[in-house]
Amino acid sequence: MTDAGTVILGRADADGTAHQKLQRHPGAVRFADPAVWATALATLRALRETDLPWDGWSDEIGMITVSADGPRQVILQVAEGALAGFMSALRFPAASPGTLAGFACILGRLRGPTLNLTLPPVQGVPVGWAQMGRWLEEGVIHAGILATCAYGMEGPVARCAVLARGPMTPEQGEARAEAMRWLAATPDVGSPPP
Repeated sequence: MTDAGTVILGRADADGTAHQKLQRHPGAVRFADPAVWATALATLRALRETDLPWDGWSDEIGMITVSADGPRQVILQVAEGALAGFMSALRFPAASPGTLAGFACILGRLRGPTLNLTLPPVQGVPVGWAQMGRWLEEGVIHAGILATCAYGMEGPVARCAVLARGPMTPEQGEARAEAMRWLAATPDVGSPPP
């Protein structure tokens, strides 16, 4: 007999060049940061790996993002503008760390609960995984997305795993441990998903 637990349905990653792939999307935001684009593309790719009925579940898919940096480029642009005596109010929404989850949810048409953890992935992934597990166990959501975004030598790298409640077999236990390591790894030393 196996216990129910949080299992992985799919995962994907994307880098800071994601804006080149998504910039013509009808829901695109003018001032979105490369980290925001990377998180959105990783989310869409991971969702595509699963065979779940996303359209019917849009209210029941939660998302948790983990990033110590958030949309770094836009935050710096707002700070530089403030120092120069000019601040564009149009950039304020895009400078929020919450845009990592918000933009991905807009593009994916997801309307479930969201949470943004402003922690390095190595610290935030266990917290995010535990919270996602609670949402799943309590029936708040049918599936959840845990995404991380961190900066490496080449810019932002986002990693995303789609999680659900299911039987916790030894294989799923191993896959869970490996996925948590992958999500928490820094971009320069992490390994790509299989």
